[in-house]
Amino acid sequence: MKKQTTEEWIQEAEEFKKSGKKRPAAACYLRAFRRCFYDESDINGANKALLEALRLLELQEISMSMIAKRYLLTFFTGKIPDPVDEKLISDSERHFYLVLWRYYFENNPEPGIALFRKRWRDRREALTERKKVYLLHTLYFYAVLLNQSGEYDRGLKLIRYLVETLSTRSDLMSRILNAQCFTTLANYYGIKNQNTIAENLHRKAYDLVEPLGLYLYTANVYYEAASFYSSVYGGGRFLAITEKVLEVTKAFSASPQALYALYRIGYNNIYGGDLKEFWSYVEQLKYHSLRYRRPDSLANAYLLEGVYYFYNKNYRKAESIFQKGFQSAKSAQTINLLQRCRIVNYLLYGKKNLAFEHIQKAFFDKEEYGFRLFVALNAAQTPKAIAEAFRDFDADSVRWREESALIFCEKIAAVDPAGFERFCRRMVSDFSKSSDVLSLALVYEALAKFYRFVKDDDHSRFFLEKSVTIYRRIGLNHAASVLSEKFALKNLSLKRYENNMSHFVRQSTDRQLKSDFVTFRRQYEQDMDELGTYRTMLDVLRGIDYHCEVDQLLEQILRNICDALKAENGHIGFYEEAGVLHSACYGPRAESAQFPIGEWANEGFHPSKSPGIIRKTMYLEQGQKIVIALQFKPLLKERQERSLIFFLNEVEPIFELLVRSTLTFGKSIVDSLTQLNNRWFMEQRLQEEFEKSIRYNFPLSFVMADIDDFKKINDTFGHPIGDESLRIIGAFFRQHTRKYDVAARYGGEEFAIILPNTEPDRAFLVAEKIRKGIEEMSDFPFHMTISFGIAGTGRNKYARTEDLIMAADRALYEAKAQGKNRTVVFDHPLPVK
Repeated sequence: MKKQTTEEWIQEAEEFKKSGKKRPAAACYLRAFRRCFYDESDINGANKALLEALRLLELQEISMSMIAKRYLLTFFTGKIPDPVDEKLISDSERHFYLVLWRYYFENNPEPGIALFRKRWRDRREALTERKKVYLLHTLYFYAVLLNQSGEYDRGLKLIRYLVETLSTRSDLMSRILNAQCFTTLANYYGIKNQNTIAENLHRKAYDLVEPLGLYLYTANVYYEAASFYSSVYGGGRFLAITEKVLEVTKAFSASPQALYALYRIGYNNIYGGDLKEFWSYVEQLKYHSLRYRRPDSLANAYLLEGVYYFYNKNYRKAESIFQKGFQSAKSAQTINLLQRCRIVNYLLYGKKNLAFEHIQKAFFDKEEYGFRLFVALNAAQTPKAIAEAFRDFDADSVRWREESALIFCEKIAAVDPAGFERFCRRMVSDFSKSSDVLSLALVYEALAKFYRFVKDDDHSRFFLEKSVTIYRRIGLNHAASVLSEKFALKNLSLKRYENNMSHFVRQSTDRQLKSDFVTFRRQYEQDMDELGTYRTMLDVLRGIDYHCEVDQLLEQILRNICDALKAENGHIGFYEEAGVLHSACYGPRAESAQFPIGEWANEGFHPSKSPGIIRKTMYLEQGQKIVIALQFKPLLKERQERSLIFFLNEVEPIFELLVRSTLTFGKSIVDSLTQLNNRWFMEQRLQEEFEKSIRYNFPLSFVMADIDDFKKINDTFGHPIGDESLRIIGAFFRQHTRKYDVAARYGGEEFAIILPNTEPDRAFLVAEKIRKGIEEMSDFPFHMTISFGIAGTGRNKYARTEDLIMAADRALYEAKAQGKNRTVVFDHPLPVK
């Protein structure tokens, strides 16, 4: 039998109404409501149909479920619920969660938390014991209100309990609530920049709700996932989410939540450099805001448009767009945000007086969005005040950082140039790992401005080109053109000198001609010197064997360079953000040479110079770099130094290739997921250490570990989350073992550690430290524990490595049998075979 459409039910209801049959008419309206609400996701239509039905029914005929739906649709469409409905819902155990939902929706957690505690103060066990789905909803909204108020530990503990409870249920509302829990966990880990866990939790939530169709209850899952993907990865990472958001927004476009989601995603798109998607969301936001008369949402659309224009360096256009936003905005929050953006626009435009005037007139709370520190930096005038304001801003502000670097560059650089450079270097490192390409362009522009201020044209041009390239790539062509004209740097090429010489020979006096000829001759000599360095390059590279460890390769490179260039002492280091990974020195007095190795690990793009030392920094991937430093006595002449720098620049890509090739060999013995040694390498090393232990009578301990209930984790949260937890635990093992220990992934969720020259009692302390550290971790959306088994050569004599492994495995089995999350040392004699 064909189902009636919404229009057919409404038409039938109208006919009953005309004939005075109120109850049948109300029943038809309620069927139309259900069609709109559950099947067609038409919130406006559902609201109208429900209100029509309730007008026709007598008070005693209106059920609590109808009142609950009216209450939900009222606040979800931005209206204030009736106080009578509010009281009835608050007194209803089944629908009490809707009141908490409203407080969460309005971002007002304190009243909701207080109401929950008053209602359930003496009956909290009933919430967890009865496990009714509406009570689980109550627990969920209490948990997210705790998160909103900053009580993350308590909120997340409840969310994890809900995930464990709901994962065993298959009914519709339990699946939807479970998806909401996964989304809440994903948002938490996204804030902590654990994007791999956050992404997989969002996907888990999406997979739960996607087959269910569109519901008012599932819209938030799509909005949050889309916001995450657009902010972290850009618009193209998970296109299904973007398509779903467009579908959801079309269905729930009357909701302020839907329009705010469009605003957030559009904002993320401009920072991600996807201007096509950005303008699409801006247009949708304008259309739906006008259609449903949402003035604040329309003001948000104008705000996005104005932000685009001031980043494109069209400041007058941005101001006119912001003015439209002020005309539309109604709420204080929207007006405040527009005021902040207008002030930033004035400062970028160089209109400091106008900016100061608007700061004085502004009535918004300057603590919001970290604007107080921005304003303090703008107000500081004396060197001491500027230094203090910048120090506070650097330490505490998480917003307006790239804009501040661009606006206050010269102001800060005049007082603390090294601090400003470190500030920008950290931002480059952060933004290079994210999808915020616009932010990266702004920081590059600030660095170009900084180096121009300190009269370093080479570095200024380098970062200028990077910034202009990004601006052009993402479509901010006006910004690229303005920047190119403003920072025009001379191209000192040989062709330019040739053209100038031809011009001067024809036009200049004899004295000028002589001067130009000297300049040309110097350039010619420089080019000849540079060509001669290629023979030196061949001498350095000849005979290097890259089938070795990284430290051995670095020693070869340094020795060959020092011999070929006749350097007295030399240093080469392989660095990452945490410090020196490998280093080597060469020369008769290399150890006593003053090479500030510790400082070089944290040095920025503009390294300090040391007398008599020529230094080259080669940047690799993931924050890694190679530093080569050469010391010459007597000091090099200018021409020699110039040739040497050219040599190091030319040989840079070859050295990078050699180091990368050596690292690739190293990766063949490393587990790709955990970055621990793989099982094959562990078994080879265990055999070596076992033989040493027997030969020299040294103690040896072997530790086996296994994550508790790992299958349950995979079944509940999915294999991607399981893989990410293995990666984090692998990193924890690396951090808590010695350099000469061997930590390895034994297989699946099992790990192994070889502890040379270590008694089993000492190995027990090492294992316990790791076990307790993992138990206390907050990196996972669940409680993680691990069990250890230890065997050592102190108490038992083992004939083979296989016997040692078997003993550790038996100890691990005993740890599991005793209740898991513990460490057991094997102290039984092995059976004689």
